[in-house]
Amino acid sequence: MLALIVVDQIARHAISGDGLPLTIVRSIAAPICLGAIWSLLFHSRSGFAAARRVLGHRAVAPALLAVLVACVGVLAPYGIVEFVLAALVAACCIREDNLAAPLLRTRPMHFVGEISYGMYLLHMLAITAVRPLVGARSGISVFLAGTALTIVLAYTSYRWFETPILRYRDRLRRPEAQALAPVAVATRTPPPVAARSRA
Repeated sequence: MLALIVVDQIARHAISGDGLPLTIVRSIAAPICLGAIWSLLFHSRSGFAAARRVLGHRAVAPALLAVLVACVGVLAPYGIVEFVLAALVAACCIREDNLAAPLLRTRPMHFVGEISYGMYLLHMLAITAVRPLVGARSGISVFLAGTALTIVLAYTSYRWFETPILRYRDRLRRPEAQALAPVAVATRTPPPVAARSRA
């Protein structure tokens, strides 16, 4: 993951050109790589303990959220925004009772969580669409307008595309679950003879 991030940064800042190979390399998503690094770190007992010492205080998550908003507001380099965003997600995962938890458990945040897959797929389309409307390529105005359009597109996808597919998937799985139920009952280990005699 670190190697992918390094290759991406070199391709973005040290190599000029717009060919297809460079476009592919520059499309490496550093936040996803950083998220994978955090998850691998959390998977280790010693790594989790080390991360908890850094991110385990209840105030870390809201502090990182404030830093993230400030970074977007002052147009900080994108790499810094990516790093802070990944650290914020890690802080929220490592301690769910953080001071930002009341905000993250609100109905709007729950709604965003439900449609988050569509947001992941459609956010760049929305950002590209709003840039000409707000007259900027980045900044708070692009973030707010892009987020609003992303939510609309993601809900549309969730309501009329994803939900019917998920219902169809559940219908396909139901006969399989019913067929496996007798097998599960038949393969249970019978209780000891003494236990059966007491019953």
